[in-house]
Amino acid sequence: MFWATVLAQVPPPTVQTQGIQQSVDDHALKYAEDLEARLKATALGTLNPVADNAIAQWDQAVRFWKKEEASSAAPLLAEGVLFDCLSRLQGVKTRRVGDENNVPANFDELAKGRPKRAAKAFDAALKLDPHLIEARLRVARIRSLTNSEAAQSLENLAGDQANPSVAYLAAMSRAEVSQAKKDIGDAIRWYQRALVINPRSVAATIGLGPIQAPSLAAFGELDARDLYYAYPCTILTTSVSKGLSDRLGKMVSK
Repeated sequence: MFWATVLAQVPPPTVQTQGIQQSVDDHALKYAEDLEARLKATALGTLNPVADNAIAQWDQAVRFWKKEEASSAAPLLAEGVLFDCLSRLQGVKTRRVGDENNVPANFDELAKGRPKRAAKAFDAALKLDPHLIEARLRVARIRSLTNSEAAQSLENLAGDQANPSVAYLAAMSRAEVSQAKKDIGDAIRWYQRALVINPRSVAATIGLGPIQAPSLAAFGELDARDLYYAYPCTILTTSVSKGLSDRLGKMVSK
């Protein structure tokens, strides 16, 4: 009994204590990692079968299109828009597209790489056709948060009076960059610029709401089909959109 009491009062050697602490830390880290993985699995949603099938068909059509003789920049733009679209679906697990089957990664890592894959496709498209304004808009938006040249490109596109839809989307994208950088004054300026281009913009009105005095605009007077909400998964270049639709139609008719 005496020896038991003494042993209970004498702390273990420092080396032993460090070993115990390391064991506890390792166990806690593993538990935290397991919990994070479970939370992500729980939070991740999946697309409904119709949307999932549409993505599969889009992907397949682009693959065949890229193999066509003299396919040019069009399928590369269509591929970039597909990656851009999927990269905006936060918390939604989707099928692998493009060359993603060759990437040994879990879905979370795969999703993080999609903006870069989109940008790569847009760069390739612009190399073949420097006049593809949609590719310039999308790649600038992807890189603008960390690249000053990309942000400047958005500003230039926002002044393109010949393409009001592109100008509006560029102004909105530029406002988002400023807001992400906590430059509220600049964000207000670009949201207001978006409203000059599209006075019925729901997105710009909502964007301004938390950062300036409440707007007197009646939401019933705003555009219920604001392009800002539809364009991420919509090919804006008419000829490319038609080219993809034609190929999808042929696939369905087979």
